[in-house]
Amino acid sequence: MLENFLLSFQIVTPLFILIGLGQLLRKMNFFSLSTLNQINDAAFTIFLPAHLFISIYQSDIDTVINVRVMTFVIISLFLLFFFSIIITPLFEKDNRKKGVIIQGIIRSNFVIMGFPIMAAIYSPAETALCALILAVSMPIYSPMQVIALEMYRHNKPDISSIMINIAKNPLILATLAGILFLLLELPLSPLIEKSIGDIGKLGTPLALIVLGGTLKFDSLRENARSLTIVVLLKLVIIPMIAIAAAVLLGFNQIEVTALMIFYAAPTAVTTYAMALKLDGDAPLAQQIVIITTLLSMISLVFWITVVKTIFA
Repeated sequence: MLENFLLSFQIVTPLFILIGLGQLLRKMNFFSLSTLNQINDAAFTIFLPAHLFISIYQSDIDTVINVRVMTFVIISLFLLFFFSIIITPLFEKDNRKKGVIIQGIIRSNFVIMGFPIMAAIYSPAETALCALILAVSMPIYSPMQVIALEMYRHNKPDISSIMINIAKNPLILATLAGILFLLLELPLSPLIEKSIGDIGKLGTPLALIVLGGTLKFDSLRENARSLTIVVLLKLVIIPMIAIAAAVLLGFNQIEVTALMIFYAAPTAVTTYAMALKLDGDAPLAQQIVIITTLLSMISLVFWITVVKTIFA
């Protein structure tokens, strides 16, 4: 147990050192907020898609086309969404906060946390399973976020706009391209393959540094009750249920680990941008991102230890 804990700590700590570095560089005025936003755009438009593509391209088909994992993710996300809609009004009465809380519960920062943790625990080849989970979840996440925020703004979600944004998402396009190249066995020259791989390696470090640089710690004392409930659900209860369900359904260690990270990862930074765009409570959205990110350093170590102990 202690050995698993120390290993888990060694896996997670480097990620949070990069987040801390981003915060330090921002405090020292190495980056302006506009520069960080530009770097973030580059990471999510170029570097992370390159990483997704090459992860799938260099894997085997059985890892990428995992119907059981795909089904689990789809069903569990819809169950989580409906659960969040039911439970949120029980402790929060402000409509501008309700949608923000729902997306804070369901939306995971898996694209940044999933790949490095999986690569550290197993091998870079296993990150193809992360790409599959991402490909399945992304088209579901976006409509759910918009519905959650618009529902309490009494507006009808623009379905056509949502579908267009999903179709243009670089992460989804890169994943689909990787699957296509893998299935059709389309060859890449060693030079091109290495170049894409090198570009992809920049994605996660840059995204983590930007995350650290954009975190603001003002007004964290507000919304204490809602934040406490969101943290307990996001980092404790939901991962626990997901791990238990995956183990009972007979998933192997690698699959359970990927699903655990998917549900135990902190709330995605994009929830803040979405709250701003759709008139949600943006300060609360940012607070959820900050608190779940900070506390996930503890919870991720714990859940990694739990999964490794289960399969020991």
